[in-house]
Amino acid sequence: MVNHMNQEIENQVREFLQIRDAIKTFEPKLKALEEQLKQYMSENEIKKITVDGRTLTLVTSPGARVFNAEELQKLISASVFKQVTEPKVKTDLLDAAVSLGKIPQDVVDQVTTKTPYNQLRVN
Repeated sequence: MVNHMNQEIENQVREFLQIRDAIKTFEPKLKALEEQLKQYMSENEIKKITVDGRTLTLVTSPGARVFNAEELQKLISASVFKQVTEPKVKTDLLDAAVSLGKIPQDVVDQVTTKTPYNQLRVN
């Protein structure tokens, strides 16, 4: 039974690696084709192309909004600014403060929550 399970797992790993390698091989070509198609459709004002019963649709978005927090802070009241923003701890800056002795490690331990996760790595 163990031998059968080992062989099954080996086959799954082998298949995983083959598919992963294929994706790595084709991904740059896929991205290049996608960019070419987006450019062509955009330049020619084409919203949809149907080929072999499948439709490719160009979706145009105004883009994600990015705000200049420093400028916003100058233009609105402090209380409203506090309502629309939130502080965020930056891991690298916190680690630097700990290594410089500005924040004790036990304080960091008290306020830190770790979320375990699994990840496959291929060497």
